[in-house]
Amino acid sequence: MNFTRRTYRIVIARSMEREKQLRAETPYRDPYSAGWQIATAKFINQINHTKQLQRRKRRERK
Repeated sequence: MNFTRRTYRIVIARSMEREKQLRAETPYRDPYSAGWQIATAKFINQINHTKQLQRRKRRERK
C-alpha cells in the first residue's frame, strides 16, 4: 500500500511539474476550454455508443 501510494505521489508530482512547464510555455487556457470539453464529450459518447450496441445485440438475441 505504502509503495503504491509513494509511486502515485511521484507520478502526480511529475505531472504537476510538466503542467507548470507547459503553463510557462503556453498562454493561459482554463481547464473548461473547448479542447477539454470536446475530449470529455467524445469519451462519454463512446461509452454511450457501446452501451447502445450491447442493448441492440441483446434485443436481437431474444
